[in-house]
Amino acid sequence: MAVFLEKATEIGVDEIVPLLCTNNERSKINIERWSRVVLAATKQSERFWMPTISEPLKLSELVGREFEGNKLIAYCEEKPEQSILELAKPEQSTIILIGPEGDFTNKEVENAEKNGFMRCNLGKNRLRTETAGLVAVTLLKSRI
Repeated sequence: MAVFLEKATEIGVDEIVPLLCTNNERSKINIERWSRVVLAATKQSERFWMPTISEPLKLSELVGREFEGNKLIAYCEEKPEQSILELAKPEQSTIILIGPEGDFTNKEVENAEKNGFMRCNLGKNRLRTETAGLVAVTLLKSRI
C-alpha cells in the first residue's frame, strides 16, 4: 500500500478513502504510517498540498454520500465494456472505487450502481488492488 500512496500522491490524487468491504483481507489501517508516506511523497514531488487520507468507511456509507462529478466503480467479475477513459469527463472531478483483493461482491456493485456509480474497466488485464488504483489515477490525470 505504501507504493500506491507514494505514487498516487506524486501523480496528484486529492483524497484517499480506505474502504471497508465484504472481501477485505485487513481490517486495521495505520493512518499515521500512511500520512508519513504521503507527506514524504508530497515534499518529493513539490506539491503545494497533501492529499487527504480519510478514516476507513464502509462502502455503503461512501456510495450514499453526495458527490458532484464522475462516479465510477472498477469491477473485475463482470467486466464492463466501457473504459474509464470513455466514462470520465475530464472537466469534472472523479471518484473511483477500487475493490479489495477479493473484489467487490455483486451486492456491493449493485448498491453502488443504485447510487449513481457506473462500472468501468481499467484495461484487458486483471490487476491487483494497488496496481488498479495507480492505473486509475494515471488514466484520469492523463486527461487533464
